[in-house]
Amino acid sequence: HLACRLDKAAQHIQLHYNTELKVPELAALPGYSVSWFEHRFSTKYTLSPLTFQTKQRIDLAQDMMRTNTFSMSEIGYSVGCHDTPDSGRVFKKMVGISPRQYRNMVLGNRKEEN
Repeated sequence: HLACRLDKAAQHIQLHYNTELKVPELAALPGYSVSWFEHRFSTKYTLSPLTFQTKQRIDLAQDMMRTNTFSMSEIGYSVGCHDTPDSGRVFKKMVGISPRQYRNMVLGNRKEEN
């Protein structure tokens, strides 16, 4: 079934969020051509497979910024974003503010709650 096969690919991305995935490898999981897989995946999840992975990484980085004191570099490395300057640009593009601004915002809110 198509939806189950796409869900398995999405689960694979979620489990391997911190590794560099290639679309041909992902398309091979359900046994589809690259173009067909990208089209169907994007239709179902409203994101391309690699943007889906990037979103997973950013969501996890945001969680880490809210819940621990790791440095920004450590957080980036742990979620698979090894190029910190580029990762910061991607974060800002998807979230609307830089990682540091995000962290300051959530830590500031936490201080105000105490």
